[in-house]
Parts: sequence; structure tokens; C-alpha cells
Amino acid sequence: MKQALETVQQALALYNAGDFGQAKILCEKALAKDAGDSSALYYLGLIALRSAQPEAAADFFARAIAVEPGNPDFHANHGAVLQALKRPQTALESYDKALALKPNYAEVWINHGNVLQELGQFQAALASYEQAITHKPDYAVGHYSRGVLLQKLGQAKAALTCFEQAVTFKPEFAQAWATQVGIHQDMRRFDAALASYDKAIASNPSYAEAWNNRGNVLQELGQFSDACELCEGD
Repeated sequence: MKQALETVQQALALYNAGDFGQAKILCEKALAKDAGDSSALYYLGLIALRSAQPEAAADFFARAIAVEPGNPDFHANHGAVLQALKRPQTALESYDKALALKPNYAEVWINHGNVLQELGQFQAALASYEQAITHKPDYAVGHYSRGVLLQKLGQAKAALTCFEQAVTFKPEFAQAWATQVGIHQDMRRFDAALASYDKAIASNPSYAEAWNNRGNVLQELGQFSDACELCEGD
């Protein structure tokens, strides 16, 4: 048992180092000794997922859950791969199981909300995002996700508040800066829109869409020469 645990721990170290091939070999070695090694099954699922083999990953996660049904991470990752496989209803069931085991699992609340959006259950999705923020108030992705949905539902001012909170907690969140811009433009607040693009570009200088759209805002402000310089720079 100790030797098997050490083998899986070595596999995890290799996985974290990006050596998926050797990590897989060690996990398979652990399974050869103990077919019910849930950790080895779980890491094989992660390796399969990183190797673009979602069906295999789903199978490994399901096998890990059969051995250790009380592990929320197993259910969470099973849900993620089922979501990637376009099986939203079964993904939602996996997320529900993860959250029943770990109600403060903020990252899973976000995925839970995303699946509910796919299913057209927008108010329930908002409630999931709010749960994520409740359990992790400084979770920038939670505020951002809530903002994106509020914007989709036509609640622009509330959405803007969410995006502002997201960048307060994560100032380098380029996408959250850029997503604010459409709201500022609709409100004819072009200076604020330009400032948001500047923040987005400072966070991610290779953000091509932000560079291009920044030129459009400069034109709105009548700064045609600056906008042309951006075009020439492209």
C-alpha cells in the first residue's frame, strides 16, 4: 500500500511537471498492483483530458468515483469532461454531487452556472454565480461570469458593477477590462471605454481584439490620426 501511494505521488509530481507520458506509466503500474486505486484512476483521467481524450477521461473519472464516491474533486472533473462532451444534463448532475459534498466549492459553482446557461436556465445560473461569490468574495471569475450573464439579460449597469469588481480583485484580468467597453460605449462614455481598453492591453499586450477596437474608440473621440497609427502598426 505504501509503495503504491509513493508511485501515485511520483506520478502526480511528473504530471505537475508536464511529463504526462511518464506519469501515465506510473499510474498504470499502480493500477496493475491495485485495480481499485482511485487516485491512479483519477490522475489517468486528468492525463487523458490533457491529451485530448475526453471519452477516456470520463471513463477514468467514473471508475474513480465508483471506488471513492465521497471525493468532490472526482465529481467536479467528471462534470467538466461531460460538459466538454456536450452532455450538459449529466454534467449538471456531477456538479450537484460535487457541491453536495463540498458546498463552498466556488469553482464548481461557476461551472454549474455555465451549464445552467447552456440549458437556458438563466436565473438559476445567476444564483450559482452568486453562490460562488458568496463562498469566495474575491473570486474575480465569479464576478465576471455574473456580469457576462447580466449583460446578456440586458442589465448593463449591474453587469458593469460586476466587471469593475472583477478587476478590483484581479487587476490583470484583461478580458474583464475589455468586456466593460461595450457598456461604456452604449452609454457614450468613450473616455471610460478607452481607459478600459488601455487597462486590457496593459494586462495583455498581445490582445489583438482590444488593440483593434481601441482604434474604433479613438475614432469616436475624433482622434483619427491616433487611430490610423494603430492601423498602420497592425
